[in-house]
Amino acid sequence: MQQHVNKNDSGSDHEFENQRQQLESKQQQERQNLETYFREQSQALHDHEGAVRVQMRQDRENLGAALNQVSTGVDRQVALKDVLTRQDTTRRDLSRAIEEQLFSKFAQKAFASNFSETQAIKAVWEKAASGEQDNKKGFAKAREKFWNSVNNSTDKDSETIRKVLQAAGYELQKGSNAPLLSMSGWDHSRPTREITERRLTIDHADPQSSEAKKTLRSDNLRFMSQMDNSIRGNRYDKYEKPRKEVDT
Repeated sequence: MQQHVNKNDSGSDHEFENQRQQLESKQQQERQNLETYFREQSQALHDHEGAVRVQMRQDRENLGAALNQVSTGVDRQVALKDVLTRQDTTRRDLSRAIEEQLFSKFAQKAFASNFSETQAIKAVWEKAASGEQDNKKGFAKAREKFWNSVNNSTDKDSETIRKVLQAAGYELQKGSNAPLLSMSGWDHSRPTREITERRLTIDHADPQSSEAKKTLRSDNLRFMSQMDNSIRGNRYDKYEKPRKEVDT
């Protein structure tokens, strides 16, 4: 009898270790993907800045050439206005590229951090959780109100969250439904399973089963795919270290 129990425990430990390794491997791949994306964006911005400098030098040369070729004051003013308009457009393009790069960096950090670390996410979540009980039922209600605000509210914080999620590759849904990963079509035989894998969830860094008082706290919540959330379960603490005692 004792041998049978030990064998079952060994099988459970082996399965748990496999799941842990799968989760760590997936998280490492996601970090590598983010780093690659950031490097590509930085290089694109660098290339764009170089092109802008070349264009501005060319515009200055064109301005000089135009002023040498035209004869009347009116012609000179028209030539000057044309060149300055092109330069202004170039500066706006550069400014827009820089803003997009800065927001991309902000969005990456916001998506990967606890809710409390991003003011917009913290504000919308705490408003949704206000008045709810600190338990699973209260969390479910707060989560529903949170996604409803993200999907439908016109306030600035909700708009910021929408942009963060879209930058992370997610599509917003109707009502109070959670976003879905934009990428699709890899599991035609089981579309329901694919939807599950694409869905974004709200994960507890410290599981509810061990830290019930943190159920609604924004510093214990973060975004995570439903598949990763299911694998993670209540087996890890907020530092991603396996918990010594797993609640059953």
